Formats: sequence, C-alpha cells, structure tokens
Amino acid sequence: MALDPADLTLLARMPLFAGLSEVALLRLIGNSTPRHHDKGHVLFERGDPADHFYAVLDGWVKLCRRAADGQEVVLGIFARGETFAEAAMFMGGEFPASAEVVGDSRLLTLRRESVLARLREDADLTMGMLASTSRHLKLLVEQIEQIKGRPGVKRVGDFILRLCPEYEGSAVVGLPYEKALIAARLGMKPESFSRALARLRRIGVRANRDHITVADIRALAEFLADEDTPHRHSKP
Repeated sequence: MALDPADLTLLARMPLFAGLSEVALLRLIGNSTPRHHDKGHVLFERGDPADHFYAVLDGWVKLCRRAADGQEVVLGIFARGETFAEAAMFMGGEFPASAEVVGDSRLLTLRRESVLARLREDADLTMGMLASTSRHLKLLVEQIEQIKGRPGVKRVGDFILRLCPEYEGSAVVGLPYEKALIAARLGMKPESFSRALARLRRIGVRANRDHITVADIRALAEFLADEDTPHRHSKP
C-alpha cells in the first residue's frame, strides 16, 4: 500500500524530517511503502543488524531489553508521528534493544543502504537531514527534562488529555496499551501511575480497566495549564 497525502503530511511534521522540503522528503523515502503489523509482532531483536529504522504512521511500538535479573526494561514507547531506531541505523552495527508492536500499527521502514545512497547523491538533502536530526535531538532532550521536572499526576493527566478527541465536554477514551507500559513511557513506576490516576478523580477523571472517563475535558486542561510550562493539546 502506497503512502497517501495524509501520510506525507504526517511525515513532514515528524521532527526528524521537519526541515526537509517535500521534494527532499520524497527523495529520501524513495520506494518505501507502509506495512501493517499486528500487536505482539517483533520488529527486531537486540543484536540484529541495525540496517533500517521506522516511522510510525499509526499504532504503538515499544523498545525494550532484558536486565541482568531477567526483567524486561522498557526504554521507550513510540506513537503515531514519531520515528525510532534511526540513531542505531546511522551508526551501523547492531540494534542495542528489541522492538515490539504493542498496538496494531502501520509503519514505514527506511533502509540504511537506500537512505545513505540518497544522502551521498544530494548535499542539500544531507545538510537538511543533519539539521533535522539536531532539532530532533534537542526535542528529545526537552521531553526528558519535562518528564523529570513535571509531577507524576500531571504527566498522567497530559497523557489522558492527548487521547481526548475534543477540547471540551466529556469523553470516554480507551488506553492504547497496558498501564505498565504507559507508566514506563511517562517515566513512572506502575504504583505511582495508579496513585496519579486516583488523584485525578477529584477533577472528574476515572479509570475503569482499559478505559478512562473524563467528565470535563476543559477542567482537565485547566488543571494541567496551572503551572509554569504552557500546556499544548496534541495527540501522543
């Protein structure tokens, strides 16, 4: 299935590609086409050749690895509008972690050999990609700082607000994947995530298994905006 105009618009907004013109982006993508992957599908294992990376058009993917005690450590969760594994691809060698689809997904795979060939052919494309990569790194650092500096209850509230389809009124939204993975994405322990959900009840947010009911979306947004960092309502 080929990329459609909505896919191209989404790709152009991804931090890694944001500095590229439409022509440059199409040149970089080449003949790559999206593929659907079911929940539970393993995209790559730790130690596999790092010869490609992914752009998420729909769905959710986790990066993880096993600790010495055998426990799984979630390194990140990637959603629609994000890319992952590009650093490992550019460095070559092997993937340092494994990637698994945690919600039915549609992904675009970009192969190392093809990407590097296009960068060698076009100096302007190379410079644009370098600039985009720098902006992407800056954004990732800012996201880490925000996670570390923001109270857990507001991290959870922000995640829920981003799932809401409207800006006001009420909503019932489904959690996209297990609560333990959401906690990991937000840099929290599962028990801290549960406590944060409990604290959000006072503003009309209630959890019921894999669904969240928000009685007043605007009230939740105002609660999140009551801090030094302005809140932005955008999808996760």
